[in-house]
Amino acid sequence: MQIQSLRSTFLRAVLLSGACISTASHVSAQTFINVGTSSSASSQYTYWVSVGQSIEAGTAGAVIPTIMETGASVDNLRRMKRGEIELGLATAEAAGQAYRAIGAFEGEDKMSDLRLLWCYAALPNIYVTRADAAISNLTDLDGKPYNVGIPGSSTEAQTRSVFQSLGINPDMRASATADAVDSLRDGQVIGFTKAASSANVADASFMEVNATLDVKIVGMDDSQIAKVIEDHPYYSSIEVPAGTYPGQDTPVNVLAVAACGVATTGSLSDDQVFDIMKAVFEQKSIQEDAYPAAKMVDFGALTTELSTIPLHPGALRYLAEIGVEVPDMLKAE
Repeated sequence: MQIQSLRSTFLRAVLLSGACISTASHVSAQTFINVGTSSSASSQYTYWVSVGQSIEAGTAGAVIPTIMETGASVDNLRRMKRGEIELGLATAEAAGQAYRAIGAFEGEDKMSDLRLLWCYAALPNIYVTRADAAISNLTDLDGKPYNVGIPGSSTEAQTRSVFQSLGINPDMRASATADAVDSLRDGQVIGFTKAASSANVADASFMEVNATLDVKIVGMDDSQIAKVIEDHPYYSSIEVPAGTYPGQDTPVNVLAVAACGVATTGSLSDDQVFDIMKAVFEQKSIQEDAYPAAKMVDFGALTTELSTIPLHPGALRYLAEIGVEVPDMLKAE
């Protein structure tokens, strides 16, 4: 497992001396937290590295995150259940499923103490295929080798759900993004699903492949989207505008996932979450530099619009402080 520590040389020296940093934050001494993210080749990993930097800067070193490469949303939620991480990336849909023990978490114990902190992006799941494979509709993937995403990710779970709803049966594989890209180049698969960082900006993995191999994105027609959303009401559709990708002359419709930060009421206290929220919101420019799609997002508005589970009490307190109205259904009883 690759772990990127955000501890600075100064902070390491302070720790070795046994000192604590005093801040105006609610956190009176240093708190170390493990943060679950995604594949290191993913733009989501890059974003969460910047979140770690924002938290460390915004709390003046009172909260020290260790950013961990993981299998993304579903994997992060299971790690959180096992007590391996305190904070992590999860899509709104995966969080909703874990909270209710449905979908990817059917048959498991409900994560009734799971709480959402903030949402920062609505990510389109794009279907990337080799241009020479002549795939014009998802149904053309039937029986063909296809990579459904990072194992344990919401992208993998959603892709499998889409294929099941539409009665499509590819030869499905799952791997980290870098391996999916290599497999596409080598002809081991004819395509892969990837959560892009924005509907309006070409995904970096697509552009990397397209530099040496002609690829394209395949969308979903209206009837396919309607069928999948009928089966999975927590999904939503999003349009990728014409011209976003090379050779894309018309808009492409796909499903979206909302990327959020989650924790449990047991993993982080109300005061700790308040301080983390304050740091993330007030140090947003750090995240925008690393993840440009964040520039177009109002974290508060997106959180109240897309959350599928109650918000953490510390998050509620911070949002109230900055004047964000939260629907009653997002407040735990």
